[in-house]
Amino acid sequence: MIKYIVRKQKITLIFFGMCILLGLFNFTSLPKQEQPDVIPMTASVTTIYPGASPERIEQTITKIMEQKIKAVQGVKTISSTSSKGQSSIIIEALNDADPTKVWLIFVQRCRMHNLSFQRMRCSL
Repeated sequence: MIKYIVRKQKITLIFFGMCILLGLFNFTSLPKQEQPDVIPMTASVTTIYPGASPERIEQTITKIMEQKIKAVQGVKTISSTSSKGQSSIIIEALNDADPTKVWLIFVQRCRMHNLSFQRMRCSL
């Protein structure tokens, strides 16, 4: 078999050329999405409270937000940092949870808490 392929170089080159052309045709005809629908498994909340001390931020914002987030089904981990004038919370969803549902409930709770503070901005 190998001797035949070596002796018939033209047939072999035509065969491999056709395979390459067929592969290129199939590759270009595959459906593609420019912006695939990817839902992140992590979210971040940054809350700004100008002039507040880290202790006040932790007591009035971070701990309350953490309690509300812990009540959401599908949350894997929560990590937070409170510093002067701001709070940062990072949330990770469980792998088997529906992230769209988790983030919808999460945003609703963030907005409910945001309404109770007039000088605070909460952004995702």
